[in-house]
Order: sequence, then structure tokens, then C-alpha cells
Amino acid sequence: MRLAQPQVAVRGRMKTITRMKTPDLAAAALREGILSGEWADRLPGTRILAKRLAVSPPTVAAALERLAAEGLLTRPGERHAYRITKPHVRKAAARGTKTKRLLILTPEEPAALVETTRRILETVRDRMQAKGWLVDSQVVDFLHVKHAQKQWDRIIQTDRGTRVIAVYGRPPLAEWAIRRKVRMFFLGGFTDGLPIPMAAVSSPRLLESALARLAALGH
Repeated sequence: MRLAQPQVAVRGRMKTITRMKTPDLAAAALREGILSGEWADRLPGTRILAKRLAVSPPTVAAALERLAAEGLLTRPGERHAYRITKPHVRKAAARGTKTKRLLILTPEEPAALVETTRRILETVRDRMQAKGWLVDSQVVDFLHVKHAQKQWDRIIQTDRGTRVIAVYGRPPLAEWAIRRKVRMFFLGGFTDGLPIPMAAVSSPRLLESALARLAALGH
């Protein structure tokens, strides 16, 4: 488990560096370890994780808070370790079984989204979990970029069994999904004509359309 390095994009003769905050890098590394089954049901202490990642304990604490906000971890009581809320992820990985997984990408914390969008996502989460899907969420800033980011290859954790709903999607994210062959659906946003299915976020009634299109992605 290690941190990703900043990516360098070349445009003409000028090189630009895509920067990420260290807590985001730490969260990505920990997320990868959790989903790959590195830990059974709880994570090691903050200081141990900080040593493994070569970052400070406050950085790890911020990363753990992010993963807890995503629902991947359960916040501990005083002096207790974070627990993994979906321990069956490791069991499925160990058996080599294919788990249907839905990843919800949002450009900001879910609590900051408008109420209509939050209701739609809550309903989607409930319905897909009832059908046996593993539902995760992740915050990725894809609103303020002009091109698909190479660092997304590591940050956005997907595999062949993953379907992705991107809230307020944008063309760079659509470009990335097409290049990576990720089955993605936009809930709001725009695609600039790229072949990514989408539905506008204007009414909870569009939920049925969203679920139908998600099913068309391979359910």
C-alpha cells in the first residue's frame, strides 16, 4: 500500500502538475487496501497506518474521516480502531467471487448536495442494496478540470463488476470513463455529446429512469 505520485500532464512544450491533497492520496491508498481485503474487520491504529503510508498521523486521521463519511468505515469510540462497515468485501475477494458494486461519485460531500439529489441517491442506494449490490460513495472533484485526469485511474476504484453513477457529471469524466471502459451513468450534468447515458436532476420522478438506465449498464 503506497501513495500515488502527482501526475504530470504535457501540453505542447509546457508541463503542468496535477496536485492532490495528501489526505486524499492517503484516503485512496486506504480505500484500495480495504476493498482488496487487506484487513478483516478493522484497521490498525492511526500511528501504524501513518508509518506505513509515510505521512503524519493527522493526515491519516483526515483520510479516515473521509472514508467514514463515504460509509466505508464506522467511526470508533474513544481509543478504538475504525471498523470496516462491509467486511464481506474481503470474503468475496478471497473467494474470487464477483460482487455487483455501485459506486456513487459526487463532486462534494453528499450533505452539501441539494435535497432532491440527496433523496434520489438515498432511494437508489436502498433499492440497489435490496437487490444485493454493494453500494459505495466517493467524493472526487471533477467539476473544475478541463481534461480527464490520469490520477483518476488510481483514485476512482472500479473493476469489471462496478457500475458508476456520477452526480453532475462533466465531459472530462465521460472521457475518462470511455477510455477506461467504465460503465457510468450521469445523474445531472452534461456530456458534450459523448456516449454516456444520463438523466437530468429536476424531479424525484426521474428516479425510475435513472434505475432503468443503470440496469441497462449490465444489471
